[in-house]
Amino acid sequence: MPFFPRRFRGQYSGRQPREQRGPRRIGQTSRQTRFEQLEERTLLTGDFGYAFGLGGSGFDQAQAQEVATDSSGNVYLSGLIDGAVDFDPGPGVTTGTGDAFIAKYSPSGTLLWLKDFPGPFMDLFGPIAVDDVGNVHVTGSFDGTADFDPGPG
Repeated sequence: MPFFPRRFRGQYSGRQPREQRGPRRIGQTSRQTRFEQLEERTLLTGDFGYAFGLGGSGFDQAQAQEVATDSSGNVYLSGLIDGAVDFDPGPGVTTGTGDAFIAKYSPSGTLLWLKDFPGPFMDLFGPIAVDDVGNVHVTGSFDGTADFDPGPG
């Protein structure tokens, strides 16, 4: 089923009122601020698909700048991470300091893969697109040097 992705941004302190909870980037804790990006999948019929948060514990930041889909309904996110970020509800986190990322999720919201692109300074991926054969195209910016080959070396 086709769907449209939506991004919500905002910063909050403490808990959101129940009627305001939903897909939005939130910040919380009393002594430090935490930023999370939540992505929502809504079917074209208007039915809710799923929503998930990108974030960890403590001071961290995950900013999904852009969203794309492929012909199979997979969802691709591109953006920036800073700190220990959990891209799925399972164990393990990705740690980066101002690193660009690309993540691929199944139509049901399962993380399929994540590519982190570390550099010595701030790196950010923005617009993302997936072509008819599944190639992912992304643009962005980086400071200093960057390693765009997600493999070793």
